[in-house]
Amino acid sequence: MPALQHWFTGGALAAFLAFLAAVPTLGYAWYRAALSEQKAFISDKKATAQKLKAEQTRGALQEFYMEVGSIIARPLPKDISDEDFRKYANEADEWVTRTANWISNNMGVAAMARFLDRTGMNDASYLRAVNAAHNSIILNLTRHRQNLLVLMETPAWSGSQH
Repeated sequence: MPALQHWFTGGALAAFLAFLAAVPTLGYAWYRAALSEQKAFISDKKATAQKLKAEQTRGALQEFYMEVGSIIARPLPKDISDEDFRKYANEADEWVTRTANWISNNMGVAAMARFLDRTGMNDASYLRAVNAAHNSIILNLTRHRQNLLVLMETPAWSGSQH
């Protein structure tokens, strides 16, 4: 086989040798570029999924917020029967339990604890309360509703893990 100088002369030989030296570096650079693109794609995909989950979570919390509003605002007759009042109280309890379970399962235990937190709650008497138990239900549901607002408006809770 003829010597390398037979095929290349002068500057062409130097360029060929430089090309041979650059091939491994070029291959590695292409590999790193492909790897960077893959990581960026995965990161974008995760960010999109997180944004979708946050929007779904906010939508569900808004539904709970609206549901409890109708329970709080419902006018009860002053002469409500014990059976009808128990139904009202059970509906309120069921809402709290259902909402707390959903928050725990979808946002984590810390978010559920924030939802159920009644620390520093002020005592008040609502004029439309038919009895002390009704007043207590209104106070507690109002506090839970305020806590839902915190969960909806504070981004830290949308990323909570269980």
